[in-house]
Amino acid sequence: RPTTKGQTEEWEDTVNRIMQAANKQLDCGFNEEEIEEFKGYMMTLKGTVAGRFLWQLGTKTVDTLGLPSLQNCAFTVIDQPIRPFTWAFEMLMLGSGVGFNIQREHVYQLPKIKRKVKITRMDENDADFIVPDSREGWVDLLHRVLKASFKTGESFTFATHLIRGKGSAIKGFGGTASGPEDLVWGMLEINRLLNDRSGKRLRPIDCLDMMNIIGKIVVAGNVRRSAQIAIGDHDDM
Repeated sequence: RPTTKGQTEEWEDTVNRIMQAANKQLDCGFNEEEIEEFKGYMMTLKGTVAGRFLWQLGTKTVDTLGLPSLQNCAFTVIDQPIRPFTWAFEMLMLGSGVGFNIQREHVYQLPKIKRKVKITRMDENDADFIVPDSREGWVDLLHRVLKASFKTGESFTFATHLIRGKGSAIKGFGGTASGPEDLVWGMLEINRLLNDRSGKRLRPIDCLDMMNIIGKIVVAGNVRRSAQIAIGDHDDM
């Protein structure tokens, strides 16, 4: 990766960056002898850290985002109406694969859908919620969609005109932006699914569909992927 003008990071530079960050960012507490031993394994290709560590450890991205950007895998249980979905959305956008448990004993802890609500895109400044052009903004919109069905029972409008257009560069994680259309499609699709269960509880298959919709929104970026695994009951047809 480029470091300064006209230079690239060579393998020894990468190893040194990781060695320094192991104590600075991960608080591993390695002493000098352990660092030299660790470095020896990497320099002779006898061992290495995870690919995401090679990519990001020791960079400002980790200072800003913390450990989630270094994680390959994550897992949640769907036993709450909002947090498991918004958490999975954010972890997927940070590049982690997400597993989730949709066994009946967990899913049936979710409250019933209050009533049908209407979520409307209205790209104007007087919309109820103007989605910020950020990962947090996208997660906040999903939070509001879920909250409307499970808690407030109130319809709302949202605007996406601040979101960068399709093909624009993404500086933090690389690649290009998908634009707002996939986000809008996903939110309206989740709203439709929730309205179909108005007055009832979600079923495991509904939670599976919602997670897959979230995954499809994330994978819209041209260099991102969205890896998921669902754990359900063996007899849930």
